[in-house]
Amino acid sequence: MKNLYLVLVVLVLSVGRLVAGPPCADISGDVNADGGTDLSDAVYSLAFSFQGGAPPEPFCVPAGPNMPDCTILSGDGNGDGGIDLSDAIYILSFLFQGGPAPLPACPPDSEPEGFLDHGDGTITDHRTGLMWQKVTADVGDDQDGDNDGSLDWCEALTFADDLDFAGHTDWRLPNIRELNSIVDPSQLDPAIDPVFEARPLAYWSSTTRAIQLVGDDCQGGNPPVGEAWTNSFNRGWTHPGGVVKRLDICGAPNCGSCEVFIRAVRGVSTSLPDTGRDLCYAEDGTEIVGCGDTTCPAQDADNAALGVGCPNDANRFVDNGDATITDTCTDLMWMQDSLDTDGQGVGEDPTNFNGLWDGPGGAIEFAEGLDFAGHDDWRIPSLYELESLVDYKKIIGQPSIHPLFNSTEVAYWSSTPALGFPDPNAWAVEFNFGATGPIFTPAPGCPGCFINARAVRSVQ
Repeated sequence: MKNLYLVLVVLVLSVGRLVAGPPCADISGDVNADGGTDLSDAVYSLAFSFQGGAPPEPFCVPAGPNMPDCTILSGDGNGDGGIDLSDAIYILSFLFQGGPAPLPACPPDSEPEGFLDHGDGTITDHRTGLMWQKVTADVGDDQDGDNDGSLDWCEALTFADDLDFAGHTDWRLPNIRELNSIVDPSQLDPAIDPVFEARPLAYWSSTTRAIQLVGDDCQGGNPPVGEAWTNSFNRGWTHPGGVVKRLDICGAPNCGSCEVFIRAVRGVSTSLPDTGRDLCYAEDGTEIVGCGDTTCPAQDADNAALGVGCPNDANRFVDNGDATITDTCTDLMWMQDSLDTDGQGVGEDPTNFNGLWDGPGGAIEFAEGLDFAGHDDWRIPSLYELESLVDYKKIIGQPSIHPLFNSTEVAYWSSTPALGFPDPNAWAVEFNFGATGPIFTPAPGCPGCFINARAVRSVQ
């Protein structure tokens, strides 16, 4: 490596290709911050990695597991979350082999948004910092023999954990919050950004559904056994997806037709809260103390131990003492109470919220008119923001939210309209167990049709 380093030092004096950075800032290949990318940047990267040289200048883009104190450095040309030999090779390939350009690295006041197609079958989501497979995973011959690309849950976990793709071996099955993060409610069939290839069908997450065992019985829904969360990308709603094959927690018959599709993910997002799921299960449905099962590997609770997601711990939510709560993971401030405190549409003081989505007294209009706790910029959260509050370790009978919140076990409105359904309707989150889905605006006085709401504001 030392000889390679010396050769590059000599070459930089005589050959190079200067590539100017984009308008927002230098590109991530500009390791030495001289305004462009050339051979000197590869040398600089190697010197930092192997010779104790100066580190590259930081730029705040997505977080990465190898550089926890800075969100991508300018030297992370390939966007994998750290700086190593692969970045120097990536830069050299770009300069002399016609390889992909280094990622843009914009400063904090102009962070990139949306998705970046790396051209190698992977997509980086700038909002979360996660890297995804661009297409539905090619699983080869699946178990049921129909070769449609679907697997049961344990097979899906194993496939993603063993995947060697686009030069990376740290792929895994996403947890349900990560999977939800790539839903695009403005798209239908499939409900995902067109940069991805997707089927309008269900995709597995690594998150099992929390259930309650009482002796030989189960409480938690129908069917209440062996369920893992999925997202149906025809519309983008989440639900406990097909009974997990052979995950026979409560003695239900094995499921013979519950195979689901896969899209693997890699990386760590510090902006997505951890799901809170803390239990793992073996293929026979028995709980695994400490996780670490090899037949159903890298479950949500396994990955949580590795720091996947913003910690969903005692320090996440701050009670401000004025009936508001600040989420330190998302930098959102929430009203502690629902807009209607008992979920029955009575409209106790200080609200007269009527349970509808829009219109006079509806969630959208009512929240925007609030002047509460010294703030007048309240609003109804987006689906993405509202789902961030779901605590997936809570069982039915416990609101799926942190106990600091005063919450009723009903659906809560988001501000996100639902496409493909008669108007008016919008997306909601069921806080009795955490599912998301579109809900029609109920007629006033409709028994059992009340939808609650919780106002939010962005922390300045």
